[in-house]
Amino acid sequence: MADNAVVIGDVKMGRDCSIWFSTVLRGDVNSIRIGNGVNIQDGSVLHTLYEKSTIEIGDHVSVGHNVTIHGATIKNYALVGMGSTILDHAVVGEGAIVAAGSLVLSNTVIEPDRRTRRYARYGHRAGKHLGRSPRQVHQESRSGAGQGAEPEDCTQLSDVFRLVQIKGDKAPQKGRAIKGCHSITFTALSLLSLFTFLKVYHTHYLIRCTGVAGHIIACIHA
Repeated sequence: MADNAVVIGDVKMGRDCSIWFSTVLRGDVNSIRIGNGVNIQDGSVLHTLYEKSTIEIGDHVSVGHNVTIHGATIKNYALVGMGSTILDHAVVGEGAIVAAGSLVLSNTVIEPDRRTRRYARYGHRAGKHLGRSPRQVHQESRSGAGQGAEPEDCTQLSDVFRLVQIKGDKAPQKGRAIKGCHSITFTALSLLSLFTFLKVYHTHYLIRCTGVAGHIIACIHA
């Protein structure tokens, strides 16, 4: 789970799940249940209705960036594309693909092995039949057809991030980067000031030693 992800309330997750940056799982008013091998990517929000709707996500589900799931059910091997919104009591069937930018209305049922068209609203039954098994659709999503990352890929990435954090090789924070820039600027200005001081001191020394002739020589030298 990313450092700035937020998990609140009645939330239970299975094995090998990854919760990415700026993701919010709010089980404060009702429950959220997530199966095994699920990845919920950056900026997604999961929430429910008080005493009315819950979230149930099956195994090996991939939820893309900036997705909103509100009190819906997502079955095994489904893929929810980036920027999609799935509202209360909607059901995304096993192996179904919700295209990026989709709005799935309340009580909609997307049947198994179906793929929605992007940038559209969906009523009580949605999607175009693919004639493929859930596992076939799941494998096809590896080529980017579902506008989201493969669950296994996200699992591997989460392992990499975990190792990096254990070794302490975290990416530099913004404050550290700004501090480094300030240090470089201060060093450059210090060197410039020292060079100017030495040049003026040298000119002044020539004038004191040789009078008018030294002043002329100093001007030519400068």
